[in-house]
Amino acid sequence: MPFICLANANIPDGTLQITDLWPNESQRNQSIDPPGQNRYLRRPGTGQPKVNILTGNVEGIRADSNLATFEGLAAYLVDKVEPGALAQATGDVILAANPQALDRIVINGVIFIEFSAGLNDATTAGTTVDPFIVQIAGSAALTGDNVDTVLTDPAAIVTMRGLNANVFVDSTNAAGTLTFDALFTGGGAQLGAIGDMTVTVPVGAARITAPTLGRLGRANEGWDEVSIPLAVNAVQLRVDTGLGMTLANVNTALAAAGAELTGAAASSASVGTLAEFLSVLAGRKYELDAASNKFTAVTDPDKVHDWLPALKGSFTAPNTVFDSQMYGGEWGPDTTTTGLAIAGVAIPDRYLKRGRVKDSATVGGEVVNNEIGEARATFDGTHFQASVLNGQLARYAQGITLFPDADVQAHVAQFLSSKQTRQATLVNQRIVTVYDDDGTLLV
Repeated sequence: MPFICLANANIPDGTLQITDLWPNESQRNQSIDPPGQNRYLRRPGTGQPKVNILTGNVEGIRADSNLATFEGLAAYLVDKVEPGALAQATGDVILAANPQALDRIVINGVIFIEFSAGLNDATTAGTTVDPFIVQIAGSAALTGDNVDTVLTDPAAIVTMRGLNANVFVDSTNAAGTLTFDALFTGGGAQLGAIGDMTVTVPVGAARITAPTLGRLGRANEGWDEVSIPLAVNAVQLRVDTGLGMTLANVNTALAAAGAELTGAAASSASVGTLAEFLSVLAGRKYELDAASNKFTAVTDPDKVHDWLPALKGSFTAPNTVFDSQMYGGEWGPDTTTTGLAIAGVAIPDRYLKRGRVKDSATVGGEVVNNEIGEARATFDGTHFQASVLNGQLARYAQGITLFPDADVQAHVAQFLSSKQTRQATLVNQRIVTVYDDDGTLLV
C-alpha cells in the first residue's frame, strides 16, 4: 500500500487532489467499481504535545498549552516511541573538597564506596558492611584518581556486576569531577532506563556533590519542548526533500532523541510500526488526549523518566452503530442474547425492543472504531504506476512553480474590498513524496 505525502508546507491541507488514480470517487459506478483512489492531500497534524517532567502527564508545549487533544506525528511519537532508549546514562559526582574518612558514595542502593586514610581496596564486597575503599590523597583531584583506580579495577567490576544485575559504573576523573557512565557486562554502554542508577552521598555531602537528578541520566529521556520538535522536524525534512523513509531512515531521524521506532533494540520499549508511521506522514490522523499519563518517576522526588508503553491515543474513535447484521430485511446489531431468530438468524433482545415487543427502550447496537480522519488507503495498480512514472505524482515530485502570477496579484489586489497579501513566486517546488510499503522512495 503506497503512501502519498504532501511535501510542501505552502500548500494548504485539502486543496491539492490527485485525480489520475482509478477509480475516481466522483465518477465511479458504486455497483461495480472498487472504492475510490483519488484523494486530497494533507500534512500530518501540527499539535505538539510534551510530557510534564513532574507529573508524567501529556500537555502542550507553550504554543499549544490550551489544547485538549493533540493530533499528528508528535502525538504518535509521544504515545508509541520511548525517547532516550538508545542513550547511555551518565552523571557527574563532584569532589568539591577533599573527602574525609568515612565519607561515602552509594550507587543504586547496593554499591558502596567509602573514603579512608588506608590504601585502595577494590577487592572488597562493595556493600554496606564491606565497601570498596578509596584512599584519600593530598587533594580532591588526586583522590578522584583513586576513585577511578578502584571502580575500573577488574575485580571491582566483577563485584559490581554481581550486585547490580550485570550493570555497573565506569568512572573518569577530571580535576575532581567524576563522570560516572552506565556499562554492562563486557564493558559496552548500558543504554536506556536500566542505566539510570541512583547516586547518593549519605555521608560527606558538604564535600561531595551528587548528580543533580540524584541518579545517572540520559539526554532526551523525556519528550519535551526540545526533543519533540527536533524529532518531528527531522522526519518532516526527509519527506519535504524527497528522501527515503525506510525503518533505518526513520530511526536515523529519531536518533536525535535517542529513540527508535519499533522496539527492536533491547533497551527500547517503543511499539510503533513503519506502516502506521508512514500513514501518519501521508495524512492519517492520530490523536492523543491531554493529561494522558505516559511517564512515571522511578524514585521520588526524581523527575519522571520511565516511559509507559500502555497506549493512550488512537487512529480511531468508538461509535455505536445499529447496522452490523441483516434480519428479515432490516439492519440490526449482531450481538445475540436469547436465541430468538428470524429465518434461522438469531436476534438480540435489544433489537426486539424496536416495536417487536411492547417496550419503548432504546436499542443499543455495537461499538465500532471508525477512523478519526476518514483516511483513504492508496493501492498499487496500473493507474498508480502510470501516475508515478509519468502522471500527476511524477510531475508534482519533480518540482513545479507555485504562485506564478505574483505581478498580477499586485494589480488585482488594489481593486478588492479586502487587503490581499502578495505571494512571491516559488520555483521548482516539490509538492508530493511517494513511498512504497517499506518506506522506499518511489518518486
